[in-house]
Amino acid sequence: MILVNRFIFLLLWVVLISKGLFSAHTVYTMGHVKDKLKMAMTEQLHKQFESVIPESVSVVIENTEVVEKMPKACCDFKFKIDPNARVLGRTIIPIQFFDCDQKLIDDRGLAIRVKARSEYVRSVRHIQKGAFLTSQNVQVVQLPMYGKPYNALHQLVDVKGTRAVNFVSEGTILTHYMVRPKPVVIKNQWVDVIYGSQDIQLKFRGQVLDDGIRDEKVRVEMRLGDKKIIKGKVLDEKTVLISR
Repeated sequence: MILVNRFIFLLLWVVLISKGLFSAHTVYTMGHVKDKLKMAMTEQLHKQFESVIPESVSVVIENTEVVEKMPKACCDFKFKIDPNARVLGRTIIPIQFFDCDQKLIDDRGLAIRVKARSEYVRSVRHIQKGAFLTSQNVQVVQLPMYGKPYNALHQLVDVKGTRAVNFVSEGTILTHYMVRPKPVVIKNQWVDVIYGSQDIQLKFRGQVLDDGIRDEKVRVEMRLGDKKIIKGKVLDEKTVLISR
């Protein structure tokens, strides 16, 4: 009796499939496509912007008919995303549909709109040229990423101990070019000047004519009989190296 019931069930299953009333493979919905697309876009954004807030990523499909009218024989779908593609804002993402043997059935384009948010360091008041950046004149805020500077600063630690290169107006999103680390040597400071190569080195006293950070070139005035100005690389707060 049990064998007869199993036979009848299998026979009914075959008939339903042959009539197209039952599918043996997963039937994908708009929800499946959106979920998979959001995961792909979040991963793509994180590769390009480590500061992106994952839970803020949203994706809107503008030509939904591409998904609603996917091929009936579709058993799987994949997005073809260029690893270097910028996906913020409006863009076209190729979507490929495959049958159960993983053969390509169709290749279409999804018109999507991607939004995301990130943290940015923004000035809360006017900052004068050369002024140090502190929690008193800058703060971290969450903002939409689209249209923001690619080289923006995202955390207060990024500006700790730095100075404004030029005047910064209130409400400005800070970038790497707007700030400068605290100088290691200060203009008019006396330093040890090492002159020569690895084999032979001479050591003199010299006066720095520019503010400078580590590994930066600065002008140094050496007084060896006559005054002589030469450029050297800042090694630390007491030493400048002049290579032959």
